[in-house]
Amino acid sequence: MSIYFPNPDDLLTPDVVKKDGILWSDDIFFFDTYKEGYFQHYERLFIRDEKGSEEPFTGLVYDPFPDGSMHGYSQYVSGYTEGEDVTFYKNGRLARYDYVTKEVYGSYIIIWTEKGAIQETYENYRKDNPRYRRIKKYDENGRLIHQEINCEIEFTYEFDSPDTSYEVTWHENGEFKLIRKKEPDRNTFYSELEFDEKGYPVRISVNPHYSPGFLYPEEMFQSHKINTFGEGYRFDGDVLMQEDKDGWHRYTGILCIKNDKGQTESINEYKNGVLYAGQFCYYLNGSLKEEYAIENGKEYYQHLYWYSSGTLEKAVLYSNDRKSKTIICFDKNGNITYESEQDA
Repeated sequence: MSIYFPNPDDLLTPDVVKKDGILWSDDIFFFDTYKEGYFQHYERLFIRDEKGSEEPFTGLVYDPFPDGSMHGYSQYVSGYTEGEDVTFYKNGRLARYDYVTKEVYGSYIIIWTEKGAIQETYENYRKDNPRYRRIKKYDENGRLIHQEINCEIEFTYEFDSPDTSYEVTWHENGEFKLIRKKEPDRNTFYSELEFDEKGYPVRISVNPHYSPGFLYPEEMFQSHKINTFGEGYRFDGDVLMQEDKDGWHRYTGILCIKNDKGQTESINEYKNGVLYAGQFCYYLNGSLKEEYAIENGKEYYQHLYWYSSGTLEKAVLYSNDRKSKTIICFDKNGNITYESEQDA
């Protein structure tokens, strides 16, 4: 999927919109906002009939200017925008064009000035990375001044004040070709990305000196509520149980496991008694040995291994659909010794 710049002649005509669509009215249309999970919010359009019954709207809805000219129209399926969402200026020029497709869970947006110059473009789509996004912004003369990408990295290039800590090159069509951190520090995981002409990563380099913020156990304890395994905890097979005044129940939370000398061996997160989300294993000197994430008994995102010196030993990177993984191994000097893509 790539951005399509619509020809005004290809858009629905005002006559077709008014014939096939429904005029927006606050009396019959309303949005219902709700939460899914902990973070994501969606707005769903509902329509109310004469009897007061309400259902998610499917169809075409439009909104005119006071003089009757077309202000905009939107296509919905089951209450969600799907297809075209178009807004016009009073002079009839396109102001904004949104296209959303649930088939590939993607969208793109184009915004124009009132004089017809492109002001901004947004693209949100990549099969293997739902967070993928590209943004371009232009000045009043049509000159590209801002280019942004959010994928394995989040990177913004301001043409009038570029970030000199990165080396950046482009394809002839203006898409990023290479983004390389010149001097990656311990907080930089991806040190270099190479893109194809469509703007999708084709090669990714990992910084062997990367280490997360929680390098030592005491840093974890300072920023999280962590219990320590001991009396009141036990394992039933692979299920962690905790005892309280009402008896034994499956544990949910973060737990530290120590050896007989009181040294931290691991810090693990549990949900309903089973490993969930972030997991950390440590060397006896307190440095991080492994970090990985788990859900429904399977690893996802990435599994990282360190030498006791703090240099990466191995990185296992999972695709977002969890069907494949990339394995990269390093020697103690940070040189790659092995790299392979495999089924997960």
